[in-house]
Amino acid sequence: LGQLGQLRHLNLSICGLDTLPESLQRCTKLQHLDLFGNRLLRLPDWVGQLHSLETLYLGSNPLQSVPPSLAGALTLNWLNMDSTQIKTVPAAVSAMPSLRRLSLRLTPAARDSEVRESLLSRTQLTECGLDV
Repeated sequence: LGQLGQLRHLNLSICGLDTLPESLQRCTKLQHLDLFGNRLLRLPDWVGQLHSLETLYLGSNPLQSVPPSLAGALTLNWLNMDSTQIKTVPAAVSAMPSLRRLSLRLTPAARDSEVRESLLSRTQLTECGLDV
């Protein structure tokens, strides 16, 4: 992957991944990353260094949190964490100025009234999926 520095779209859904390949951090032009349906428990801190990332699909992974460093992905506007074990969203991530769509459907975070209230008060979000 590291040799694909110009790569813009990458679909690694349902690949059985439990960690992200380190070489992925060299894909600095990556705009869309689909990691749906893997076995990811956590994201590496370097994911926030993917400065061109616009959409990130993390749904149906056993993720329990996302690193605050994700806020470094300055162009991220669509973050999908449906059907994960996410309990909360770091304030730095939910307050990202470019983030417009955030989905936490079927997660512990969606059932937490404080998390729901905090996310719904974020004025930059145009869509916030919190179905329980």
